[in-house]
Amino acid sequence: MKNNIPNTIKNCLLTILMAVAWNLSFGQNQQELNIQVEVPVIGQTKPIPVSITGFGSEVTGILKFDLYVQGFTFVSADQAQYQIIGISGAN
Repeated sequence: MKNNIPNTIKNCLLTILMAVAWNLSFGQNQQELNIQVEVPVIGQTKPIPVSITGFGSEVTGILKFDLYVQGFTFVSADQAQYQIIGISGAN
């Protein structure tokens, strides 16, 4: 899943800037506008600790790759914030 937060922030900023430009173009009061937005940057947020057990090696490899790309890190079960447990033979 792609992270849409940066796009949402960009859309909000674009809307605000368009409103400011609209007001300035009609000669209304010019006031200083200070916008501060915290934008998450990849690599600067802490990864989410998870543990994976109960899957075959191929499935585990695929899960780990997909979760790593999304910002997860892999730790032991007692250190994990979330546990992903596969159940073999489930119907």
